[in-house]
Amino acid sequence: DRFSPSELRISLHTRGSGDLTEKKYQPYIASSGQLSGQLIRDSDIIICFGSSIIFEAILQEKFIINPKYLHTNTTIYDDYDTIFSTDSEQQTLERIDEILKHSTSKNYNQYDEIIFKHVYQEKDEEPINSF
Repeated sequence: DRFSPSELRISLHTRGSGDLTEKKYQPYIASSGQLSGQLIRDSDIIICFGSSIIFEAILQEKFIINPKYLHTNTTIYDDYDTIFSTDSEQQTLERIDEILKHSTSKNYNQYDEIIFKHVYQEKDEEPINSF
């Protein structure tokens, strides 16, 4: 019982391709009308894998957990220490506990590196201008 109802919010995939059938988590599912950026703003920890929404979490300087045990894909996020990759549910819960106890930190330089490499494509110009 790590979280109280006011602390945990779950957002399902925005394209409707994800589902969470366990009844115990149903009360924590965020309204489908809440925008991802707003949900991230109101959160301390983002648990996400293989989604560009991680970029928004980086820009908002949130803790990010990549539960790579939930899929078989290799993603661009797997190789960064500041995005905490986990190999099991237990490891994910342990990482959450570490974050909540303030016994871990973010690497802001690596956040900048991720954005520069994968959003700016290592160019010193706004991505929207190059498109």
